[in-house]
Amino acid sequence: MNKIILIVVIALFLGTPVPGRSASADSAADRVTRLADAFVAEYKRRFPIQVMYTGAPLDTQSGLDINRPQDLARWRRFVYGIERSLKTVSESELVGRPEWVTRAYLSEGIELVRADDICRSELLNISPFGWVFQLPTIVAAQPVATVKDRREALARWRSIAAWLDQDTTNLATGLRRGFAAHRAGVKGEIEQIDAFIAAPPDKWPTTVLAQRAADPEFSRELNDIATRELRPAAKRYRDFLEYSYLPQARTTPSSISLPQGMACLRARLSSSTTVDMDPRQMFSVLDARRQTERARMLELARQAYGTTNITWEDFGQKLRHDPRDVFADPAEIRPTYAGIIGRARAALPRMVLTPPSGDIIVELGDGTDMYVPASDDGSRPPTFLFAGPGAHRIEAPSLAMHETIPGHYLQDAMRKQDRLHPITRLVLVLGPMEGWATYAESWAAELGLYSSPLDELGGWVNSMTPAAVAELGMQVMGWSEDQASTYLRNESPLEAPTGEKPSVAAFVDGAGWPERYPIGALQYEAMRKRAQDALGARFDSREYHQMLLSDGALPFWALTAKVDRWLTTQRGLPHQQQ
Repeated sequence: MNKIILIVVIALFLGTPVPGRSASADSAADRVTRLADAFVAEYKRRFPIQVMYTGAPLDTQSGLDINRPQDLARWRRFVYGIERSLKTVSESELVGRPEWVTRAYLSEGIELVRADDICRSELLNISPFGWVFQLPTIVAAQPVATVKDRREALARWRSIAAWLDQDTTNLATGLRRGFAAHRAGVKGEIEQIDAFIAAPPDKWPTTVLAQRAADPEFSRELNDIATRELRPAAKRYRDFLEYSYLPQARTTPSSISLPQGMACLRARLSSSTTVDMDPRQMFSVLDARRQTERARMLELARQAYGTTNITWEDFGQKLRHDPRDVFADPAEIRPTYAGIIGRARAALPRMVLTPPSGDIIVELGDGTDMYVPASDDGSRPPTFLFAGPGAHRIEAPSLAMHETIPGHYLQDAMRKQDRLHPITRLVLVLGPMEGWATYAESWAAELGLYSSPLDELGGWVNSMTPAAVAELGMQVMGWSEDQASTYLRNESPLEAPTGEKPSVAAFVDGAGWPERYPIGALQYEAMRKRAQDALGARFDSREYHQMLLSDGALPFWALTAKVDRWLTTQRGLPHQQQ
């Protein structure tokens, strides 16, 4: 390559000045944009499944996320190169510009990679949200409308067997290096795979994908992949877990004994919540929040059951036998959710200044309640997938509002797409995302969206705070599995006090996912209170929430700075302009 061209290419990637370029081209904004462009291009190439979840466009839908250690090492080196260049860009020069938001997301993307590096996540990839859990979502998002789509789908599904074999190799390497998952998590994954293998043919993901395409040849090829490749690979993976991994699995619930254990736990909690806090302090914060939640539930229970005195045990007994909590007919579930979302949509003008428009599709999911964003190309509308039979009626209002309005859908729809860099779609800042949706459940009560105290109770009954307390209890407070399981049963009014204790398999490796819900909600609650205290009667809830959501799910350190600047501006405005 010509030496001058090489210098220009390196400069474009690293953001370093090139002789002859204008000062404006080398501005902080331009450099951040180029760095973000490079990050996005590489991320799309290496993690197409993660990109697919976001709805962002992909040139091809044929690949899987990388999982070979050498590929992950190259990705991390690439990201750390981005980080070195980003440190040379002054954040203060970007304030007030869209590139300030770009920089925040890029910084958070770097921290997510650092946490994975500290924890060597690929060597400990045992999770209730692993590959079996993800397959139905991949099926739902995989395009199959065109010949090209179906060709790429076949390529992707042919790759899964090799991906699983590589994951087996990674786990074996992890064991040799002291990265042993806990036995409960391993058993949980074995059970998932057993259910997956035993599923009837019409429920297999390849069959479901084929049904969407209505192409006999495509269906034949998918069935061949399932029979000859996917089932045998799933069986190999499952047998490795049971006969090789499980005998060496960790028996203590805390993961801090693993290499870099405490550093990994804190990094995971920080990247999950975007709040850097000592894990023991976080436990205390969450334990205190749970006491507040209990008090609110008992207050609502007194209203729901018309009594002035009710204990926690009485509340659980009444709730478990309340006929209002039961869907008499599964056919009721979809229209119930659709009606809740419709009522919430009617209240949008009271939430933000410029409410989003458009329908939200309500469809039966595969045992999971979740919001799936619309694809950027418009081929997939925003969709709420509900779990179906077995759902609790009282949880329906808060769940629908958590996932749609004023929760995930509103946060996603209010992003100023035209001014934000694509990185804001790709870096999933999950703490602010789930924190917002959890905050939205309480905000919905202020907006009058619950039709009864019992409906509002459903959100608190479904709180993730006990899971977060249980996880940190085992990780840093010395709790045994039995203590954590007993705590979870006692904290759930829907769990019979003498029934089977809930599994703690999801919490024994310190993944940090349950904490993002209550910790995130606490951040939003604190920011709003600070704004209300600062502005008093001048506080406009619609304007405040419009400002809060316009840049997407910013990490909390960035969102706090944004709120501070907004408050400074609001204090300086005449009263009539508020």
